[in-house]
Amino acid sequence: MYWFFMALICALFAASQAAVAKKLTRSSDFMFAVWATMLFSLPFYAVYLFLSDARLPDLSPSFFVYLLCGTSLNVMANSLYYKSLSIGEISRDLPLLSLSPVFMMLTSYVMLGQGLDLSGAAAIVIMFFGAFVLQKQRGVRLCDTISSLFSEKGSRLMLLVAFLWSVTANFDKLCINEIGGQWYPAAFSLTSAVLFIPVLLRRRISMVGEFRRNWKYLWILGLFLAMTILPQMLAVASAPHVAYVITIKRGGYLLFGILFGALFFGEKNIGWRIVGGLWIMLGLSLLLYNAVNQ
Repeated sequence: MYWFFMALICALFAASQAAVAKKLTRSSDFMFAVWATMLFSLPFYAVYLFLSDARLPDLSPSFFVYLLCGTSLNVMANSLYYKSLSIGEISRDLPLLSLSPVFMMLTSYVMLGQGLDLSGAAAIVIMFFGAFVLQKQRGVRLCDTISSLFSEKGSRLMLLVAFLWSVTANFDKLCINEIGGQWYPAAFSLTSAVLFIPVLLRRRISMVGEFRRNWKYLWILGLFLAMTILPQMLAVASAPHVAYVITIKRGGYLLFGILFGALFFGEKNIGWRIVGGLWIMLGLSLLLYNAVNQ
């Protein structure tokens, strides 16, 4: 049960981060926003490590291979994620991230040898259906919604993010097995920030000007990222299956995303998105029941 509540906390702060990032990318370069979020999260990780008195374990060469592979893919995925947020609707596009656990049915089996039992697979399929219901538009048949996913650029990008994150979640698990859930978030953000520097240099961004205009948002994003990743890694370290954590996270902040989209950005068509959210809650309930009875 510990992993379940950590995943819910992760979901709340992930949705909050998405809302702040969408507001920031209206006036700031989205690639700079990705990099700065990683950078500004590091002080919060440092405080956490100091207070927890966590010891750094001996690291094998495999850890550095997993870290480099995972962070490289995450740099790509996070860039696409922020781009999607900047051009799309939170309540429409965030739900597509609930497809990550569906992709993980394949990637976790290939990378980690983890299989899903029948009830776990059923929960993920229910959430998959809920994600499509969330895309329903007034006057558009549900069967036509699938094709509409590919007509919106923000939705297409988020679909790709969902797949990439289904792969990186497995690298997260491999890294945590090597370094532990306490140290990995700091290693992840530091490595990601370093890998991002060449990208920023090519874009010729005025970083001093960006810092001066948006430093308040950047500190908030850094805090929210830390409060997203730390609970996620602690949940992954103790969960019976990586896909369960990612399902709770994606489904949870999908629902928060619907709420934030309506409250803060005036997004419409919330009725169908609530219906889809109820399907996702059904999947979450089945997943929780399965975890409790294992």
